[in-house]
Amino acid sequence: MKNCNFSAPESNILKVVTFLLLGTIIYSNTFHASFHFDDGYNIVNNSAIRHLWNLKDMWIFFPTRFLTYLSLAVNYHLHRLSLPGYHIFNLVVHLGAAISVSWFVLLLFSTQAIRNAAIARHANLISFLSGLIFVSHPVQTQAVTYIIQRTASMAAFFYLLSACLYVKSGVSREEDPKSAAWSRFYVGSIAAAAAALFTKETAATLPFMLLLCDFFFFSDIPKNRIKRVAPFFILLAGLLTTFLLTGWSRLATTRILKESQSGLTAISPGQYLLTQFRVIITYLRLLLIPVNQNLDYDYSIVRTLWQAPVWAGFLLLVLLLTFGIILFRKHRLLSFGLFWFFIALVPESSILPIRDVIFEHRLYLPMAGFALFLPSAVFYTVREKRLKQAVIILAALIACYSVMAYTRNRVWKDEITLWSDVVAKSPNKARPYLNRGLAYSVAGEYEKALVDSNRAIELSPDYSAAYCNRASVYYYMGRYKPAIVDYTRAIELNPDLSDAYFNRAFSYEKEKEYGLAISDWSRVIKKNPRDADAYFNRGRMYLETGEYDRAIDDFNMVIGKNPRFAEAYFSRGNAYRHKKIYPAALSDYSQALKINPLYGEAYNNRAAILILLGEHERAREDIRKMEELGYPFNPELLKFLPGAVYQEK
Repeated sequence: MKNCNFSAPESNILKVVTFLLLGTIIYSNTFHASFHFDDGYNIVNNSAIRHLWNLKDMWIFFPTRFLTYLSLAVNYHLHRLSLPGYHIFNLVVHLGAAISVSWFVLLLFSTQAIRNAAIARHANLISFLSGLIFVSHPVQTQAVTYIIQRTASMAAFFYLLSACLYVKSGVSREEDPKSAAWSRFYVGSIAAAAAALFTKETAATLPFMLLLCDFFFFSDIPKNRIKRVAPFFILLAGLLTTFLLTGWSRLATTRILKESQSGLTAISPGQYLLTQFRVIITYLRLLLIPVNQNLDYDYSIVRTLWQAPVWAGFLLLVLLLTFGIILFRKHRLLSFGLFWFFIALVPESSILPIRDVIFEHRLYLPMAGFALFLPSAVFYTVREKRLKQAVIILAALIACYSVMAYTRNRVWKDEITLWSDVVAKSPNKARPYLNRGLAYSVAGEYEKALVDSNRAIELSPDYSAAYCNRASVYYYMGRYKPAIVDYTRAIELNPDLSDAYFNRAFSYEKEKEYGLAISDWSRVIKKNPRDADAYFNRGRMYLETGEYDRAIDDFNMVIGKNPRFAEAYFSRGNAYRHKKIYPAALSDYSQALKINPLYGEAYNNRAAILILLGEHERAREDIRKMEELGYPFNPELLKFLPGAVYQEK
């Protein structure tokens, strides 16, 4: 039997170009898709990614996902919050993962276990089709277009790369044990594994998957297998140690955030496992028939074993795993694809409870098993009889996937289009209404936002975030008293909801209840001493109430945390001005203008100080700059400066 050429360079180049073109076409309509859902918390409002070399803050923010946040810091460093850069990065990661899937499948064909099997004749074609399925499947859109879910795609890329290099090292070792080439691939595999494990915790199954690769495709004795995989288990132990030392507090913060966003009740490990039997049916359906995709499925928690969907899911799981065992001897690729799928699902679909029981991006890595299984199953079935027809059918399926993925990406255009889609598919769930209401509020459509917020509260009367959102709508409508009532109700339901205290303080400020506003910002600071915005706003209130020394202390804290905070220098300058410490005020206004040369009010106040100090030429220069900015000088400020004489230009 003539073996396939596993390394024809022209064939590999053509495959890579095809992946790049197809993936770029499918995701070409996503480059300006807005930030979504918890992108705000993780990207838009995340101070930890503001400075590229501030690695300590990134580590503190989420140590076990350090590389994810480092990638976001690179994006922010290059183009701030401009959307295309984030989406291009996500797409590049996805394309890299698809290429890795294709390479991994090709490498499996080069192992001793199946290189002489009849199906190996079609190794290049099957690996090509596997990569195309992975890059085009509509379920992948959530992990690619939803920016923060690069956690799933990046971890999968490093995971797949580690698996590729591991198999490559095994094949090289079989071919020439004395060569140093296999050890280089092996070390590369370890490095990629470390990257995967510190991108997202779901990579924890990698050492077990590599052990499975050895068992399926290499003939080593068990002792040698364990020795080969040992460094990967050491890395896993490092991840678990990091998680135990730092992760619990991080998870507690995430839990509070998720609870405030979801309106869901607590779930036990047993209930989560029972629910996953039903979820797995949906996952399998999405693989085969990817229709009615939904960002936020309405899945109730299963609290008892005696429900038909639970038994159906459990029996289906047992059947598929049994089928995988049976396939092992004669159809090893199919067996491996099945086991890959279920092992990759374990971290998020077993007994470790996650607030949201189902998300499509959790299928990103398991999809590699499906991408291997589907074309292999077709080729095993048709053999040489109707090979052309089978390839045409698979090509048509990939074309269909591509169109569906492109169409699905339109939903991600902005928050209103996304959450309107979710509302249509989960009409009895509160969170979609909450988030669409928030999107309407951002767009200035407050009446629509109020309707959605009311509906969210109607569906979930104890939903703290819904009260918080409705309060914000009231605030923007100028209805501060009902806003305070709703913020207070949100705090009663969830005392850990810092945003409710933070925003209620603004409503108190509008009602001129400055003492209450100071009290709320003090609570925020107590919960999060790193919150520079809370210090800044409390400082403003101290300034308003004439407590200038306290105001200066708060502005000092802000500047210490963020030396580029122009408004903090300006406000501290105002405090010094009121205390008649004019040189300090002048210095702060100048620093604010150094940071923001378009800060009209800072020119105004500096001009007033300069007039007081008799530096009229410099004052006239500031007034001229204000006129260029369209910001008129306010002579009323001079009443705060006894003895000043303002002379017209």
